[in-house]
Amino acid sequence: MYEAQPLCEDDAHTLFFRRIFLSSEDCPQVLRAVATEVLRKCGGLPLAIISISGLLANRCHRVEEWENISNSISSAVGTASQIQKMKRILFLSYFDLPHHLKSCLLYLSVFPEDYSIDCRRLIRTWVAEGLIPGQNTESMEQVGESYLNALINRSMVQPTKIRAGGAVKFCRVHDVIFDFIVSQAVEDNFVVIWNGKDFSGNFSNKMRRLSIQTDFSEAEEMAKELKNTSHLRSVHIFNDSDQLGDYIPQFFSSHALRVLNIQGKCLFGDRNVHIESFTPLKYLVITGRCSELPEQIGKLQHLETLDVKRSGINKLPASIVQLKKLVRLFVPAGVQLPEGIGNMQALEELSTIELGISSAKVIQELGDLTKLRFLIVFSYYTTEACDVEGHRKASVSTLSKLLMGLRTLYLAHDSVVATALMASCRSTPQMRSFVNLVRLRISVQGKVTKKGIEILASLPMLASLTVRLRYNGDNLHPRHSIRKQGFQSLLKFSFGGDQEAALEFEPGAMPKVQSLKVELQARCQFKYGQGGLVVGLQNLAALKHVNASINCFKAAEEEVQGSEDDIRGTSGTHPNHLTLVVKREHSDAYDSSDDQLNK
Repeated sequence: MYEAQPLCEDDAHTLFFRRIFLSSEDCPQVLRAVATEVLRKCGGLPLAIISISGLLANRCHRVEEWENISNSISSAVGTASQIQKMKRILFLSYFDLPHHLKSCLLYLSVFPEDYSIDCRRLIRTWVAEGLIPGQNTESMEQVGESYLNALINRSMVQPTKIRAGGAVKFCRVHDVIFDFIVSQAVEDNFVVIWNGKDFSGNFSNKMRRLSIQTDFSEAEEMAKELKNTSHLRSVHIFNDSDQLGDYIPQFFSSHALRVLNIQGKCLFGDRNVHIESFTPLKYLVITGRCSELPEQIGKLQHLETLDVKRSGINKLPASIVQLKKLVRLFVPAGVQLPEGIGNMQALEELSTIELGISSAKVIQELGDLTKLRFLIVFSYYTTEACDVEGHRKASVSTLSKLLMGLRTLYLAHDSVVATALMASCRSTPQMRSFVNLVRLRISVQGKVTKKGIEILASLPMLASLTVRLRYNGDNLHPRHSIRKQGFQSLLKFSFGGDQEAALEFEPGAMPKVQSLKVELQARCQFKYGQGGLVVGLQNLAALKHVNASINCFKAAEEEVQGSEDDIRGTSGTHPNHLTLVVKREHSDAYDSSDDQLNK
């Protein structure tokens, strides 16, 4: 087994004290001696230092407390290997956790090693299994997020991607910590893991969680051994196999099943699955090949989450509108929602709605879903038989009704609907409808007017904004100026599209924006005069990250290079020492004509 190289003494001290006190100078003098002793026992191991500092950071700064922890790891000193030292320190960190955090930490054992964990999905499985107290779904998710942050603060979990508002989007677990978690979870009969040949855990007892993480060449043997599944509360499948589906019905005879997480070929379809067996199910996610859901899915009267967005499902059963407790419905784009959707009054999150294939009745019913706070809408109109104008008017009317409650709204592909919605909200009374909106992603066709920018700038809670400009035949638009007024809560701004456009940030603009993502049309690099396509980047006082995509379509090499040089130059002189990512798109579509720059 690979053993990490220990840190030098100075680096070990810096890592340790920064984690607890921000710097070594902030450590109270009374704690310095015991801190030095704890560091010595860590042997310079980075993960050991991070783990023990995470433990100490959550303890009061009393000498007695620190000495108790130091004494507890004494047995790991001396001839003990790095791995033995780490296990001892992880053991202390784990048993220092309150009970609710222990359960949430052990739950991570259901995932494969090095798995990128979607934090929202993780928290929702915690809620579905009853690991989070409460009754209100939204407040329970907030509690779950605080639990996850507590595990991160204790260095048991590593965040890998952060959202605009600071929430963790994806996380993972360090290999050594993961091995410890799995070992502890198996020992406590918290989970049973199938590794392709045998089980990790005692599957003869009351099995509560099953994780299938490898191929199914021995699926028949697994089916023979799995006899006592009546107490299963959750099943997680991380593989795609035809053999598995043949045995699924006998795997899951549990009448206690709350969570079914399938990251592979789906068990449904043409197989005879008795959906009645899954009646207590609260959480169903399918990410993999799956053509259809069972017609009887409406019998899952306790289902709260149905996520098939990344599956191959192309149709929803009519009975889905009977799911009166469903809070989240995520389906792939192109799937038609059935009439009766207005009966699903518990819905808070809905994605993805295709307006172009939805009936007028369905569009009207959407306006009755007053609890919606997350909505993604696509709009493709491809048939002449469709009353496009009528659909668009109905869509704007419906969305206007929902705006008061929405916190996240994505309007994709049909910029006419987005433009019309913005136009309908220009009056002050209508603008109050946007008061709760936190995330907005829209496509706009034609010019973005000064008034349109003012509307967006006035949204008081808006933290993330994406604006896509759709080409409408005009070759050039005026530079869009972002002024000091407005955008007071914005943290993340994305701007781009296939339209020729440029940006200018005036002094004091977007005072809290930390992340900027821009798509630049290199073909118009020299059409806007000095400064190129982005002017005033230095005026974004809180900026930390810039991601620039250079679209090379119909552009000359000089234009592409000029666009790249400009964004690198302005980013390089920013006082915040920005992190910059620049990439070229459609670089195979250069316009190589000699006179391109003179057009």
